[in-house]
Amino acid sequence: MQDRRSYFEQLAHEWDLRPLSQEQSEWLREFCKLACPPGTRCVLDVGCGTGLLVPYLSAVLREKEWIVELDFAMGMLKTGRQKYWQAATWVCADACALPFAPATFDSVIMFGLLPHVSDQRAALEEALRVLQAGGMLSIGHLMSSEELNAFHSQLEGPVREDRLPAAGVLASLLERCGARVLEAAEGPGSYRVRACKVG
Repeated sequence: MQDRRSYFEQLAHEWDLRPLSQEQSEWLREFCKLACPPGTRCVLDVGCGTGLLVPYLSAVLREKEWIVELDFAMGMLKTGRQKYWQAATWVCADACALPFAPATFDSVIMFGLLPHVSDQRAALEEALRVLQAGGMLSIGHLMSSEELNAFHSQLEGPVREDRLPAAGVLASLLERCGARVLEAAEGPGSYRVRACKVG
């Protein structure tokens, strides 16, 4: 995991130089809206990077709501905090060992994260642990699993072997973790899986 953390630390200074298309921005706006249904008060963005989702989440939520941005790469967090220090709480931690009590959040988001997690099931179980009953877990990418896995295979370094399961496979895993799957869809430039915590 240390190699992967170092990899992302080195990318932190250039991460925000990757422009989003208008279509991608619209997709992210819709993704955050679905991830935070009415009544959402506490949101955890796991694997937040430099805070890409903060403006979209802030547009969905009222000012008094609580947004926590979490990443294991301190360089990513520092870059994000410089931009949005007032809009969120910034936490450095591992997705497989979240430093929060059970049932802390109404919504947990994993955008662009899951392929890079050492134990995907453990990360999903942790996300469900910190969710309140009825809370929403949303997993998304701006590529399909096929597109993303092909992209990673062309890279050098520790993420070369990182893989995203097909949306249907991930949905089955979430069900085995005890979640109720609401959506599992992917296509060109899009991957979205949403599940609700049962109980």
